[in-house]
Amino acid sequence: MKTYFQNIDRFASRLAKQVLAWRWYVLFLSLAMVMVVGSGARFLDFSTNYRDFFSKANPELQAFEALQTTYSKNDNILFMLKPKDGLVFTPHTLAAVEWLTEAAWQIPYTQRVDSLSNFQHTYGEADDLVVEDLVVNAMDLTAGELASIKQIAMNEPLLYKQLINEQGHVTNVSVTLNLPQKHAMEVPEAVAKARALRTELQAQFPHLDIHLSGVSMLNNAFAEAGFGDMGTLVPLMFAVIVLLTLLIMRSFSATFSTVLVIMFSSIIGMGMAG
Repeated sequence: MKTYFQNIDRFASRLAKQVLAWRWYVLFLSLAMVMVVGSGARFLDFSTNYRDFFSKANPELQAFEALQTTYSKNDNILFMLKPKDGLVFTPHTLAAVEWLTEAAWQIPYTQRVDSLSNFQHTYGEADDLVVEDLVVNAMDLTAGELASIKQIAMNEPLLYKQLINEQGHVTNVSVTLNLPQKHAMEVPEAVAKARALRTELQAQFPHLDIHLSGVSMLNNAFAEAGFGDMGTLVPLMFAVIVLLTLLIMRSFSATFSTVLVIMFSSIIGMGMAG
């Protein structure tokens, strides 16, 4: 055992002498390796697809994909409209729902928009079966027509507790997305457009409080949180490392060297992962 450690000590001593003797070559070679290996980091990005948490062979994910292929996607953006007066069934609020229902088709990858205004209400008239939008030209509706729309909505299982809450003071507009999953910016594109529509809607109808939710908003939040951490936590982490190293080493050159080693190690690790 003693001979073993002696051999290691002699090898380390010879290696250290060679590194010092060829220090400039070692330095440039190390920098070149950092740049070459670190270039792989360009293949890394923040995913907004919850499917990336699972492998393609995951049986639950395969069953979920089969379900969505057979029926419909559940990727969606939900606009929640809350009138400040607590009344959904008014001309101004229903007009806002109408406007948003039409404008939401501008959101990239939109497959379907569901709201109070475009709900297909069916009723009988003599021998005819009439199917029409529940709300048409909201600003022209009379008090009786508004009361009738409210009664229909609050008693319709497809609307009650889904697009209208129990108290009737909050309504939703649901935008279903069909994401092709070809690039990482699909969800951010849709979310950016949804936020722009919210701003425009708020300007036209200031009596509304508008909130965004849905699966796509949640997925986008993961990426935004990651970018936010890189802009705040990572610089803060390096600042703490520099401060503690400086206090321990009491040398600017030693601190600088230590920080370089940490940075190069991070670059190589991220590059190899990419």
